[in-house]
Amino acid sequence: MSCDPLFTNTSGFTGEVQTIIEQINKGFAYDFPFWLGGPLSQIAEIIENAPPDYPLAKDSDYVTTALGRLLKQFDESPLLQALVTLHAQQYQDLEDVYWDLSEQFDLDTVVGFWLELLGKIVGQLRLGISDDDLYRALIKARIVINRTQGRDQDINKVITIIFTGGSMPYTKTEIFPAGILLELEAPQSLIDPAFLFSFLVDTKAAGVRLLMVYPVVALANSFVFADNYGTEASSTTQGFASTYNNEDSGTGGTLGGDFAS
Repeated sequence: MSCDPLFTNTSGFTGEVQTIIEQINKGFAYDFPFWLGGPLSQIAEIIENAPPDYPLAKDSDYVTTALGRLLKQFDESPLLQALVTLHAQQYQDLEDVYWDLSEQFDLDTVVGFWLELLGKIVGQLRLGISDDDLYRALIKARIVINRTQGRDQDINKVITIIFTGGSMPYTKTEIFPAGILLELEAPQSLIDPAFLFSFLVDTKAAGVRLLMVYPVVALANSFVFADNYGTEASSTTQGFASTYNNEDSGTGGTLGGDFAS
């Protein structure tokens, strides 16, 4: 028994893909199991008319669908129904396995062992990080680094990914002829600054010097000098301590840290 071609609109396919589609259509013209003709034709229609981001949906009932495609005269044929059930269950088993695999490789949801496997694939080991969300962010950042072209937007993207949406305020200044000054504007405990700096060094272009300055306390309590030469400024939280050994612990600012490549 012959079936209609699976793909009726092949104008959008070219080259090798078009050849494969034509071969599939030829196969449908010769003795293809009639009880699968209906469901697969519907799938073909969905594929042809769907937008590129068409969401996938798991089919959890192949057997019922296949039996429902039998013609009325086969309702009382237990042998044929058993044969259809046997074949449909094999497709169901494949669907279940492939769906499980797709979920285990979904970086946004995977945890534990499978998350570590994805990390190894892209070259980002866990390195003692117990927080899966942070490790997931580092894997995504490593993916960007693996494809980096050393552009300004690549550095911005890595920082945004690590700090989950850009919650870390920072300023970035280009230093002529080939340098970048990155200043974090707030202390943070999510990731060691040295670890962040190593990511950014891997992201930047070769030959570009990277300087990163970070505070260890809020900027209001960080050490600063007066704004203008010769102008005195009094501050109990941002200047030098009042005594050499800083016995007056309530006076004086806290120094930050910096890294340079």
